[in-house]
Amino acid sequence: MQGRLSPLVMKRVQTFPVHYWKKEIYTASRIGFSQIEWTVDTPTIGNNPILNSKGVKEISQTCQDFGIKMNSITCDFFMENPFWLNCLLSTKDVKLIFKKLFAASEQLGEMVLVIPIVDKATLPSEDKFYEIIEVLEEVGLRDFPIRIGFETDMRPEVIAAFIKNLPSEVYGINLDVGNSASLELSPNHEIETYGDRIINVHLKDRSKSGPSVQFGNGNTDFDSYIRGLLEIEYKGNLILQSVRSPSNSHMTELIHSQKFVLDKLEMWAVNE
Repeated sequence: MQGRLSPLVMKRVQTFPVHYWKKEIYTASRIGFSQIEWTVDTPTIGNNPILNSKGVKEISQTCQDFGIKMNSITCDFFMENPFWLNCLLSTKDVKLIFKKLFAASEQLGEMVLVIPIVDKATLPSEDKFYEIIEVLEEVGLRDFPIRIGFETDMRPEVIAAFIKNLPSEVYGINLDVGNSASLELSPNHEIETYGDRIINVHLKDRSKSGPSVQFGNGNTDFDSYIRGLLEIEYKGNLILQSVRSPSNSHMTELIHSQKFVLDKLEMWAVNE
């Protein structure tokens, strides 16, 4: 995920690297990555090039130059500004950002927008989930090559009940295996419950009810998740959302995460 190969900004684990995004795409290509997930967050919202047509062209050209795909965006701005709370960005602002992201897909191609409804944006009621749908539909979601992946802290059966009533070609689930580990969810239960609606996967390691940690040091059951995803023949993204290096060795940290996951994939692909 974007920012993992850049210096920390404002001591935030995850934020758009305003001054480093081109260098990050280049570095990612040099160390064996083929894809990057864009980030749109509140503190850098005024300097994110994906929100204007000139910037979108720059992003498209940079990705093309270095052989990096970019077909998913994590919408942290929504998590930071849920419209049912009094936040920095108004509902009108949030709608405008979504509209600009939808428009960007016309040049960048098919896109998954990950909408986190966790932490500050945890749903206070079921009605709010359908209000989010109304907002997305209102700003023209169906007119663009966009799919929405909801990342939630709801129980698997609850989000599955919501999703089953929505068209699968438009709405799905972003599985965050680290967050699931923190909530002590069962990988097998999650995949059995809504595996057919998973359209994007965030890989991180977390402790139970605790923070993210280096891959291999937490409670995320990577073996069960990877085995389960292979069994359902999942073909979507696997996005590394790894912990940041305390010594600012961010490339080393990401290479460790990359190798950890590739080793697991290779092991379970052989076993399958």
